[in-house]
Amino acid sequence: MLAALGGFVVAVIVILNLHILVGLEDGYAASPADVFAWSVLLGVVDIALLVAGPVLGIVAASRLRRRDSRGTDQTR
Repeated sequence: MLAALGGFVVAVIVILNLHILVGLEDGYAASPADVFAWSVLLGVVDIALLVAGPVLGIVAASRLRRRDSRGTDQTR
């Protein structure tokens, strides 16, 4: 759960910076309606990032947990 929340927070930060980078007039203060009015593609990217962030956070946490469970001796 914590990994999903961390991924969500990272996604929100990326989205806000993306809004500023592309020149959205209100930048970080733009509402979802403002984003879709400015660009439907940007709105779709925002939604994709909001979904992908938590998923990637969970994947990263599970990989770290799996790596830690193997121990530090990883002979092949």
